[in-house]
Amino acid sequence: MTQKLEEEQTADEEQKQKFECWCKQNNDDKSELGPKIDRLGTQIRTSNIELNKAKATMEKADAIRKQQLEAFKEDEASLLASVDQASKAITALNSSASAEMKAAYAANAGSSLLQMPPAELKALTTGLRQVMENRGALVYSKLSSADRVAIDDFIRDPFKVVKGNAFLQRDDPTSTSSSIVGILKTMLDDFNEDLQKEVTEEKENDRSYKALIAAKTSEKKVLKEQIVKKTQEKSDAESLLETSKQDIKTTTKAIAADVKFQAAVENRCTKSDDKFKERMQSRMQEMTAVSKTIQVLRSEESRDLFGKTVSFLQQSAHARRVERSAAKAGAFLLEQGRRLGVQRLITVGLQSRIDSFTKVKAAIEEMITALKKEQEDEIKHKEMCVDDLDQNKINTEEKQGVKTRAEDKITALKKKVSECEAQIASLNAEIAEMQKQVQIAGQSRQKENVKFQTEADDQRQTQVVLKKAVKFLEDFYRSSERASLAQITAHRADEVQPEDVGGPEGFQDYKKNAGGAGAMGLIETIIADSAKLEAEAVQAEQEAQSAYESFVAETAENIKAKTAEIDSKTKEKVRGKPDPSDHVQEEATPDYPLWRSVPIELGKGLEYKYVRLKGDGEAVWEFDGHNRCVSPDVITTSSVVDDGDFGGALDEAFCYPKALAEKVDRGSSFNLPDGNGMQLVVIGDDSGAGHGAKGYNGWAAQLGKLLNQQYGYGYCNAAEIGSCVQETLKKGLSNLLPKPIPQVVVFAFSMELRWLATCPEWDRQTIYDNTMKAFAALAAEAWDMGIMPVFAGLTPNSGFEKQQAKLLRDADNEMKRMGVPVLDWLHVISRGGDNFGTWAEGLAHSAIHPNTSGHERMFSAIDISIFQPQKVKELLQRREADLKDVARTCFEDGRGMVISYHAKQKELIVENNTDDQYELNPGWGDMQAGLSAAFREAPWSLQRGLYLSHGSENAIFSIYLGESGTLQSIGQLPPRSVARLRHLGRCLERLPPTSQVLFRDDNLQVVKTETGSLQLFNQAASEYNVHPMWYDVRQATKTMEHGVYEDVSGQAFRTAIISCHGLQSRVKVPARSAVELQRVGDLQSIKQVAVLPLGDRCSTRMLLHKIEYDGPCYPFDLTRTTSLGDVVDMVATGFSDMWNPDQLYYDGELGRVFHRKWSGLSFAHEVEYENGEDPIGNFAPIIERMRKRYSGRAARFDWACKNADHVLFVRTGVASRGEVCNLQSRMLEKYPGLEARLLLISEQDTSEFSGLKDFIHVRESFDPDRMYEDMNYWINCAHRFRGILDSVGVTARTLYWCPNDLKEAEKERQESSKGGQTQPAGDLAAPKLTSEVAKFSHANLYELHQEQVTPEAIGA
Repeated sequence: MTQKLEEEQTADEEQKQKFECWCKQNNDDKSELGPKIDRLGTQIRTSNIELNKAKATMEKADAIRKQQLEAFKEDEASLLASVDQASKAITALNSSASAEMKAAYAANAGSSLLQMPPAELKALTTGLRQVMENRGALVYSKLSSADRVAIDDFIRDPFKVVKGNAFLQRDDPTSTSSSIVGILKTMLDDFNEDLQKEVTEEKENDRSYKALIAAKTSEKKVLKEQIVKKTQEKSDAESLLETSKQDIKTTTKAIAADVKFQAAVENRCTKSDDKFKERMQSRMQEMTAVSKTIQVLRSEESRDLFGKTVSFLQQSAHARRVERSAAKAGAFLLEQGRRLGVQRLITVGLQSRIDSFTKVKAAIEEMITALKKEQEDEIKHKEMCVDDLDQNKINTEEKQGVKTRAEDKITALKKKVSECEAQIASLNAEIAEMQKQVQIAGQSRQKENVKFQTEADDQRQTQVVLKKAVKFLEDFYRSSERASLAQITAHRADEVQPEDVGGPEGFQDYKKNAGGAGAMGLIETIIADSAKLEAEAVQAEQEAQSAYESFVAETAENIKAKTAEIDSKTKEKVRGKPDPSDHVQEEATPDYPLWRSVPIELGKGLEYKYVRLKGDGEAVWEFDGHNRCVSPDVITTSSVVDDGDFGGALDEAFCYPKALAEKVDRGSSFNLPDGNGMQLVVIGDDSGAGHGAKGYNGWAAQLGKLLNQQYGYGYCNAAEIGSCVQETLKKGLSNLLPKPIPQVVVFAFSMELRWLATCPEWDRQTIYDNTMKAFAALAAEAWDMGIMPVFAGLTPNSGFEKQQAKLLRDADNEMKRMGVPVLDWLHVISRGGDNFGTWAEGLAHSAIHPNTSGHERMFSAIDISIFQPQKVKELLQRREADLKDVARTCFEDGRGMVISYHAKQKELIVENNTDDQYELNPGWGDMQAGLSAAFREAPWSLQRGLYLSHGSENAIFSIYLGESGTLQSIGQLPPRSVARLRHLGRCLERLPPTSQVLFRDDNLQVVKTETGSLQLFNQAASEYNVHPMWYDVRQATKTMEHGVYEDVSGQAFRTAIISCHGLQSRVKVPARSAVELQRVGDLQSIKQVAVLPLGDRCSTRMLLHKIEYDGPCYPFDLTRTTSLGDVVDMVATGFSDMWNPDQLYYDGELGRVFHRKWSGLSFAHEVEYENGEDPIGNFAPIIERMRKRYSGRAARFDWACKNADHVLFVRTGVASRGEVCNLQSRMLEKYPGLEARLLLISEQDTSEFSGLKDFIHVRESFDPDRMYEDMNYWINCAHRFRGILDSVGVTARTLYWCPNDLKEAEKERQESSKGGQTQPAGDLAAPKLTSEVAKFSHANLYELHQEQVTPEAIGA
């Protein structure tokens, strides 16, 4: 029984599994039909749309060309007819008038000047009438009113005009300037010009059409192929559609049946599950009943009962008892079987009635054994499930531990990287500080050494002087001669004296000065002291030098140690970052990757991809669905793989040997021997080196091999990775070329404009200009060396947009106008249309580099005839001939104006042999054409740059030649004069040797001439403002003699004030020209006026900015208050309360800072909301910034009042007479001896201020709010304001420029005083100023601390 129960349970479980599989299969199969139908419909619609697009494109191309052709034929017929009629008319009139007209005129034979037959004359006018009907509007627009009347009269009634002698009314009968013939010739010229334009336009249209047809033909071919393909696809789609429709019908029916079947399946499955649960429950109840039965049979009571009642001697009784027990057991089994619904118990119960009790007992025992086995199996199964769950839990915990460890490792590595970065930054700061200290120590050591040299030299000089003095005394007091003289004198004293003969008393014996020996001793003591001081100074100098050397050595060791530590920390930092090139992915989940370091075996190739680990631990895979791949075929040794940018898989990975990675030039430097003495060198960047091409076999390498094979050229590639044209210029071409010098050099800087993709928009034009100048300079340097230069074409950039693409196109065109052959490939490797400037499909390795296909396309576009040896030799021989001492004429105007060029001297000679002044300007077309033609013929001449006159002219004369040798500046040439202009050169190497270059960059050069004049050269395309805030220029001009420098033009901003501070005025230099300023007087010859605004609003500052007087005035814009009384109090208190925190408060509603003491004072732009400042929560940072800003402005206000020759205070807004008087008196109290005037601009009546001294009132009004809104109003106000300043003597020439860095200015003035420069008396009272900041800028106004300076301190 138990065995049967087990078999039934196994059968039930197998049946349940079958039902589950059957249910799942039927549900899944039927659910896929819906998406399949949708996909079929989408494919059919897509095929129809593509077919319609192809047809529309074909029809449009035919219509456009048909319209163009019809329009041209119509215009051409009209113009040809007009030209024919006009030509006939002119021929007829000229032929009939030539002989007869002259004869009639000579004989005064009436008024008949033209004897033309009436029929011919009528036919002539009819033709002209048709011309005027066809093109009358255009003809009339080009004729004068008199000519229009004449031609109308002639067409309307030719006989009347002839009779009236309307033709040829000048003294010379052959003149046609105002005649019908002249008019007709003018018309004919216009018609021919229009016809030429039409023909040119038609040629252009034809060229465009042919290009269009070629493109459309190719496109049509592609479209036809697509149409065939799409037609087949459509046919297949239609067939599939029909099949699908049939399938839909069949499937729909099947679906209905399947749905019904599925419902039945679900119902049966559900019932099966319920039935299985019911069977399991019944089995458990059955087992319970059997267990209880066994308990009954095996109980002690039953055994006792059986023992008492069963006996071998009582068989009948025993039989009856057995029958009763069997009946009882059977009844119990039947009862339990019926109650539980277990058929097996009912069967056993019925069997107990039939069989003997022994069989029943055996059956029960068998069933118990089976049930126990089932129980044991179920327990084992449960234990197995528990074990599986435990193992799964253990695995989960283990994986979670791995994840946690990985995350902890990532966190630890990030922390380590951050710590390393912080340590590296700290070490760099320490190194910078040590280097700064070394520099400071060096400066101090230098100053100490200078001081030592001075002191030692002073002591030595002192000793020399004193020793000379001692020698003189010794010669007198201690010499042997003096001793002999003394002896002789003593000896004579012993002799007999002559008889007294009377007379005055004679001389006494001479005695030495008793103090002589003391004086000698004192001097000798001083000499000894001086020698001692010298020895002490030498000892101190040696000790200081030793200490300095020790300090430098120790610092160098510290720097070396710190640098080594930086290297160590850098390596630790690198080790702390996961590097996908050194690791392979071991395991990954959607949330995190795990890595392990292993050697990468490439024997079977490698597939991989990169993952980006963000700062928060997130991993971002570069793409899904495919991998990067490196084939083992391209790797024969340790290799470097350049596979592009993250997220951009390349079709081919760029692979090269690792050994090449250590070479700057990579695979470019290989040489080919020459076969005919010709040599070619390539100098350039990555493109020239072959980067991106397989095996570095780029366009340059392919060109070198071809030229070696075809022309026997020797070849050397000296291109370098990362090189640029500017750096090449700095190195010098001669330093880069091999020896012997080649005949041809290719400048392969194809990627030079790559910076345009990333630079700010405002910087793009500057980069373009500098690049073009550099290219021209390289070409000129090559020509000077006797080498033919060749430009490699520029390459696209995937990051270019429209503006960058336009500059790329302009650069390509300008290079072709430099007289240098160009490898013209830009248009074959770039996309067309709006995408011009970006790489064509499949040609780029990266955004800037070509790939192997790109290099091959570039090589295929090269015209190798450029390098034909004979052509190159002839060109270089012609250059040699040009370098002879002769001048080549470039342009003549036929009146006496001649321009010629001397190639050897690099001189441009401009001769004006007329009595008129000539203006040379870029708009003179004939001159530009002549210069351009001369440049094309001899591109080594007319070099680009500034040309300067070097004769004895009073005024400097300069011109600038640009691309193609054309003029790009304006110059005036006086009558009967010759200007010899010499090319300055890129490094000003052709200046006179006596000139001194004070400052130079790529655009501006400042030069001091032999005569002491100041020359400024501007080679930029825009005007240059040279002013004191340009620190380097100001420092450079300190070497000039102090004084006033001006040119002879009399223009504004052509005055340079040079003092101990250097340049102290603004000078404007026009674009691409030179200005020479000559010293016209000392600093006392000009009275400089400081313009100091006193509010009430910002009108004055805005107007000064617009007239470009703002440089010296902007720092003083600090008293914008509506009350002039407040201004008086501010000045009197030194402005200190302006930034007093107790007096300032913030009004949140108005968004302004107000002042409690000076109610008219407010500040609108002090709070930096964009930086998160909260003036209500934390007002302290705002007050601190105001303190620094306005204390600096106050210091400059004070400096200007004490140092300017004159001060003009400017006030806008209403003020009373009393306020004006109070201001004047308080200013004099604050600054005794101040020469100042107050300019008040308001709408008040001027009579209110009559009689006031040093006061000017102008009845005018300037609205700053309107100036902000209306630029025209602002400009108009600026013109009026300039007129006001002019009227009071304030001009660009007299404007005072206050120094920005007052500490530096004070130091400069003191040094100048020590050097003997005379300073104004007012300077002595100026305060000594110190600053905590080395340099000044308006963006970083700093605090200045005033210190009281006593007269004793100044004298000291």
